[in-house]
Amino acid sequence: MFIYLDESGDLGFNFKKESSSHFVITLLVCENSSTVFSFKTAVKHTVNRKLMKSTKTNVPKELKSTQSLLNVKKYFLDNLRKQANQAWSIYGIILNKKELLEKITAKPEKHRLYNLLSKIILQTVDFSNNHKNKSVQLIVDKSKGKKERVIFNQYIKTNIENILDIGIQFRINHEKSHNSAGLQAVDLFCAGFSRKYSYNDTCWYDLFKDKIRKEILFDGNQHK
Repeated sequence: MFIYLDESGDLGFNFKKESSSHFVITLLVCENSSTVFSFKTAVKHTVNRKLMKSTKTNVPKELKSTQSLLNVKKYFLDNLRKQANQAWSIYGIILNKKELLEKITAKPEKHRLYNLLSKIILQTVDFSNNHKNKSVQLIVDKSKGKKERVIFNQYIKTNIENILDIGIQFRINHEKSHNSAGLQAVDLFCAGFSRKYSYNDTCWYDLFKDKIRKEILFDGNQHK
């Protein structure tokens, strides 16, 4: 099993300085390597056929939600659905930051809040189909500093390994998004959640909502 994790929005609380109203963490869960290959194919086709060639040859071309119009995202999804292997699902957790501030006495530390949200949504993943390959690999965008990566890895491993069968290996990799089709894909899906909750725009979300397994609104009352 391969799990790709990405986020949308920020964890700042200064709404007068364009801090996002919501923060979203999304998981793309691929049950096997064949499904991962399907994503690689769909991303490659979309980049080659829909994205304009960069004038800077040393800049890797990749799918990014902030730079992809709806027709590009739709092309990617249509191409993906044509692939032979479709063993994948989407999980999302949405934080309304303004509502959270009304329920807590002090602003939370960013890395602790990020790690908590990641843990909550990861614990909802259905690992029951993983008996065939005996491994779970979590792939995260390599945007954190070294110290933050160590803290994240230790926290997630502690909370996820205890819900997995003892024979299942659990690994965490931090990768650059331009090297990972899965990270590029989950970035697109994450943007769909963000547009829905921040702007009431479901045009992109509606196209992939049939693949959503869990969609959780974070409840600050449970985690004071």
